[in-house]
Parts: sequence; structure tokens; C-alpha cells
Amino acid sequence: MKKPGATVFLSEIWSSMRRRWYLLILGVLASLGLAVGTGIAVGPKYTLVSEVLLMPPASSTPGRSNPYLILDGLSPAVDVVSLAAVDPAMLEKMRAEGLDAEVLVERDILSPAPLAKVTVTATTPSKALTAQDIMLKQLPGTVAQLQSSAGIVASQQITTSVIVAGSKPATVRKGQVRYALAALIVGGATTFMLIGGLDVVLTRRRQRRLDSVPASGPVPSLLEDHPIDTPPTSASETAPKGVTGQGRVSPQGGRKIAASARGSAPRP
Repeated sequence: MKKPGATVFLSEIWSSMRRRWYLLILGVLASLGLAVGTGIAVGPKYTLVSEVLLMPPASSTPGRSNPYLILDGLSPAVDVVSLAAVDPAMLEKMRAEGLDAEVLVERDILSPAPLAKVTVTATTPSKALTAQDIMLKQLPGTVAQLQSSAGIVASQQITTSVIVAGSKPATVRKGQVRYALAALIVGGATTFMLIGGLDVVLTRRRQRRLDSVPASGPVPSLLEDHPIDTPPTSASETAPKGVTGQGRVSPQGGRKIAASARGSAPRP
């Protein structure tokens, strides 16, 4: 059940939108333009995913033993390699080589094998391909350096093998759509607020203008408001002998007798 206050508020907003429909159309068009422009400015992202397998050292596979049969126990090493591959110093070195993308290295939790999942995200397909090449070239050296710093001899070091390397970047528009929707919401909210405020200002101004205009129409007469009762006698009966008068009403509502002599007054 809606509260009365909320119902009145929504009714006022709807009335404002109906009165200023032309501004509403302009606001909607401007909001759509803002959303489209934001989506174009942000642009889509392009991602490539590679899978790198950690292989056991050669000393653990004497003769012609199959190394893929002894992959157990290498999964913890993937977590260590994932952290070392995105070390700030390592990333700075790769940026100097032309890396211009976001890089994520993590263990592939969907596979029981010791797979390092390398994901690169760039603003163009060419940048994504370049970033992937740099990462796949740098990762074996990172693994070897990590083990050498721990004093592990080369014959006992873990090696890497690229299992999957992406060749066609995938287009991701999630961020583009998110920013476009945010711009549309901001534009719509701004439109509603501006129309509501402008409608209040224009409505009050019109009301003040109407209040300042004097009312038109006939002004009632004073006699209509305060009629004077006069006896049904003629002026000649009430005037002195030899004087005729004509009754007139003064502006103050009193009665005067304007007398004029019809003849000369009798001499004594």
C-alpha cells in the first residue's frame, strides 16, 4: 500500500512532466546521446587466455618415463609462479618491452593439472596479442629465476610448457555497457530534477504575474451598496412656498436641496 505522501509526490512529478513535455523529450534525447557517447568513449575490451603447464624436473623422470604421469604435487608451485609473474618489478620490465594490457596469472581451478591460466585484457586486439606473446616468453624465465634464487640446480628445476595460446581475442563489452547504463541513469535523473525545479519556478512566476493584474469588470456604485429610501413625495411639496427644489445626492450619501427662487420674496 502506497503512502499518501509518496502518491502526492509522484502525482506532482507526473504533472510536471506533462506540463513540460517538450523539455522531457529533449532530456531523454540528451540522456541517450550521453549514454551512446560514453559507450563509444569507453570502448570494448579484448581478452586472450593461455594455459601454461608446469612440468616436473628431468631428474624425476629417468629414462623415457612419461612426465605427465607424475604431475601430482606441482599444483602448489603454480600459486607461487602466479604471484612471481605479476610482481611489480616484473611487470615494469615487461612494460618496457611493450606490454600495454592488464595481466592476470592464476591457477586453473577447473583442472586437476598444474595449469597456470594467463589472461590478458587490452583496448585493442593487437595490444592483446602483443601482451600475450610477452607474457608467454617471460614466464619460463620467471620460473627459472624463482628456482635459481632458491639454490635449485638446473637439472632439478620445474619447467613450463604452453598448452593453449589464444589466437583470436574475444570482445568483452561488459564494462562498456556498464558505463553507458550509468551515464543513462545520471542523465535521466538530471533531466527529472531540472524539469521539476524549472516547473516550480515557472509556475510560481506565472502565479505572481496573475496576482499582480487588477481584477477587471464594472465597479459597483455607492448607491447600490447603500440605497437611500426617499418618501414618495414630490420636491414641490417639501420645498418652501415660492421655491422649487430638485433633490440631488451628494457624494457622501446625504441629501441636498438646491433651491432656486421662482419669484421675488414678499416684502414686509
